[in-house]
Amino acid sequence: MQTLFSIGALALFAVSLTVPADAATLKCQRAIAKAGAQYTQARAGALAKCEGKVVTGSGTSCPDATATQAIAKASAKLTTTIGKACGGDDNVCGGDLTNEDAPATLGWPDRCPNFERGGCGDDIADCGGIASCLTCLDDAAVDQAMGLYYDALALPSSDALNKCQVAIGKATTAFLESKSKALQKCWDARMNGKFPGTCIPPDAGDGKYEAAISKAEAKKRNAICKACGGSDGLCDGVDDIAPPSIGFPADCPAVTIPGGTACGGPITDLDSLVDCVDCVTEFKVDCVDRAQVPQLAAYPSECNVCTQPAPTGPCPTSMEFTVDGPRSDLDLGFMGLAHDVQSPDDSRLTFAVSGCAGANHPTCGECAADGPIANAGGAAFDNHRCQDQPWVSCGTDGDCPLAGATGPCVYFFGPPQPFSGGGIPNCLVNRITGPIAGTVNVDTGSTTLPTTLASSLYLVGPQEQPCPICDQICIGGSDAGTACSSAADCDSNDCSATTLCSAGPRMHQACSQQGTTPLGATSLDCPPNPGALATTRTVTLQLATGVQSQTLTAASPPCRQTGFTSLTCFCDTCNNINQEGCFAHVDCPANGGGPGICGGRRCLGGSEAGQPCRTCIAGSNHGAQCATDSACPGGTCMNQRICNGGANDGAACQLASACPGGTCSECAGGVCNRPGEATQPNSCQEDTSTPESGCVAAGGDEGECADGPFDGRCAIDTQLWCGDSTDCNPPPTGGCQGCVPGQACVARARSCFTGNGIIGDSVTMTGSAEAPCGVVAQPTIGALFCVPPSSASFVDAQGYPGLGRMKLPGQLTFTP
Repeated sequence: MQTLFSIGALALFAVSLTVPADAATLKCQRAIAKAGAQYTQARAGALAKCEGKVVTGSGTSCPDATATQAIAKASAKLTTTIGKACGGDDNVCGGDLTNEDAPATLGWPDRCPNFERGGCGDDIADCGGIASCLTCLDDAAVDQAMGLYYDALALPSSDALNKCQVAIGKATTAFLESKSKALQKCWDARMNGKFPGTCIPPDAGDGKYEAAISKAEAKKRNAICKACGGSDGLCDGVDDIAPPSIGFPADCPAVTIPGGTACGGPITDLDSLVDCVDCVTEFKVDCVDRAQVPQLAAYPSECNVCTQPAPTGPCPTSMEFTVDGPRSDLDLGFMGLAHDVQSPDDSRLTFAVSGCAGANHPTCGECAADGPIANAGGAAFDNHRCQDQPWVSCGTDGDCPLAGATGPCVYFFGPPQPFSGGGIPNCLVNRITGPIAGTVNVDTGSTTLPTTLASSLYLVGPQEQPCPICDQICIGGSDAGTACSSAADCDSNDCSATTLCSAGPRMHQACSQQGTTPLGATSLDCPPNPGALATTRTVTLQLATGVQSQTLTAASPPCRQTGFTSLTCFCDTCNNINQEGCFAHVDCPANGGGPGICGGRRCLGGSEAGQPCRTCIAGSNHGAQCATDSACPGGTCMNQRICNGGANDGAACQLASACPGGTCSECAGGVCNRPGEATQPNSCQEDTSTPESGCVAAGGDEGECADGPFDGRCAIDTQLWCGDSTDCNPPPTGGCQGCVPGQACVARARSCFTGNGIIGDSVTMTGSAEAPCGVVAQPTIGALFCVPPSSASFVDAQGYPGLGRMKLPGQLTFTP
């Protein structure tokens, strides 16, 4: 098991932040634009060839093996090209960051701009994110274009009709490729300083692009009219093949060319069919083209409009929220060791929707959202399981004994969640402990879901596989239990043919994958061994869209770590037996005859466990340790001292003389203290010559330690902590089974919550609501919360009690 790698010697892992020369940045920008355009053209060409075979009857489906191989090759080329031009000294995006431009330096946003409200809204952290963004946008645009050209064709068809159908797809694809090439060449000339301005009409650009596009458009129109226009080969209504005979949609998609023509409307004849494919193709190309050069042209608003029909009829009766794992972010604890954790992809919760303000769309308004209820989607989304045997599906508590489990039947919040906290393997299993009574606005997508979780933490396995995985696995040998795709991946030459649990009580038993993470695919079918349970904590979340903030005020608890007691911390724990996380005294229930105290001392252990120790109640020193009332101006010193042993055992006392034969103590059989790690704002080193230089904002609500510590993280498997490259590479050069080979161990500034213990500092979780497109919205829900301490000191060393932040982008789908 690897342990915490906090690298204090900066000479060992010094990060070079040399700013690349303008020429290097320009080379990267040119490579991005060219690679993106080439991928667009390659994907369109491969799919058109495949679809053409289907139209002529020489193929059966698309994409076929040839098209799939061609597209995969083109995708790999895009990623490699951008890596070589933009990936810094190691030519790898996000690896060794030396001389690698940040996306912002290249003029790129921190999030992919999306396309037609689809699924291309991932965060962009490095040039690898740029490659992924372009791939997603191009895939969506090209696939939709191909769908328009080919999906509705009436097949099989006569020779004349078949010729017409082939011509529509082939000629329009050629136009798509030609326009993409013309624009890419124009922008490349612009980046080379050949002209000012843009490649957007009415700008002249390179003086060639508009003529090239017009020529390609005329060639496309002539080819279609010749094949479909009857005996005269013209789209003039004389002997033309009618769109219904071709098998073309009755209406053109309602999109708009950026800054230009609206495409929507009925397709009544061959001429309007050609106008439609022309218009829609220009829309697709312009959008992906503009995304490739954000430093020169803004992404058009027309490119991300909803094209789905608005729902009609009664308001929905249910909704499901499915997490977009790669874009999720979980930050736990003030030490920064368990930050930037990714939730399992496709984790899902479903709720009943009722009591809407209106009865029908489009005025449903705010509704009640109650649940959870059973997920749709089969075993991959089944989260209603027996608590002690989560591989057993259930509907009621009574189902568990029938299956040999004790129950109860509970809802889990996704499959097990693996992460490495400073090199320590963590496996979280979260279950919902009570009903969720929330709200959702069907018209705007705004959502509030107050949730209480029982979060069980297991410590087992190496940090590269903290939870048992559900996958094809190597059965024997030194790499037993690691994922594989063929026998060649296993030194035992024994890769399972089906998905099996790699470890735990169901090792080598069949399972259904329920979520993918950077540290393996997980499933409730494959829980960790019960003996590895370190702690179970209760966490209360106000999951919601919108912005949530916590600001340090005079009511916030003081920090407790030596050297930080003059500062203020975001959260602590209530002074009672339950030890709830708290932001301020008002969050804590009354205890021992007085108001609860956030961060107050209490008895740990013994017969008085959970009782408050001698503490000022009310007044200016509320919550402070005291011996007499004089230490509590405006309040009283609560007397919780009792005789421990002797003739007056258990009686209240002030002095030892009141306890003959015993002692006067605050906690019978226990100690007076607070549980968990002594709190501090963060673990940042601070340059004393620069006030508040510790944790600085790093964008996207995140903070980082400007002056260190700098921690070793693997260049590609960035979830893994390392001391040197052997921690990042598989045998024989390293000890990380399943790691990507050839990785370096690079130094990165530690993450932190923004703020350095000064009243007025704040931490934010920026969620967002989105009005549904059709019945689907893509909001971001999240919460700020206090994570209570555990019963294990090495777990609390990650920074508990401490602040937690959850950000869950995902898909919200309403069901009638």
